[in-house]
Amino acid sequence: MKRVLVAIVAGLAVAVIVVATASAGSRPTPILIGGGPPSSRGFGTTKPGKIFLGGDPTGLVCAIHWTSWGGQFAIGTGTGFYVGPNQITAAGHQAPAVVVLYHLATWQGRPAYTKYRWYFPQGGSTYGGVTHCSA
Repeated sequence: MKRVLVAIVAGLAVAVIVVATASAGSRPTPILIGGGPPSSRGFGTTKPGKIFLGGDPTGLVCAIHWTSWGGQFAIGTGTGFYVGPNQITAAGHQAPAVVVLYHLATWQGRPAYTKYRWYFPQGGSTYGGVTHCSA
């Protein structure tokens, strides 16, 4: 009788794990919205290590480490090309950047962050004080 009870409890535990795993796997992980110019990078992917808009280096953030993903916001830190106020691009330099993806919606049938920003804390900018970008 004891063996039968143990087998039933073990079977129920396995069933709960299978159902929980199936439920967790049924929601696709969001991506950064796809598209962009042919030379762009990171779009249409999950947790891109590099986001490049194409063109000059101010449109690049690389070595991105994501601290959050899948919620209302995705937050990461990486290295971008900072150009200060009233500076020309040639006067810019690499600097730590914070990347914020937001506006979680659906793109081609899957969840995607459709808006993005990055800013340079050392340059005095904050999340609210940066230029808005969207794909």
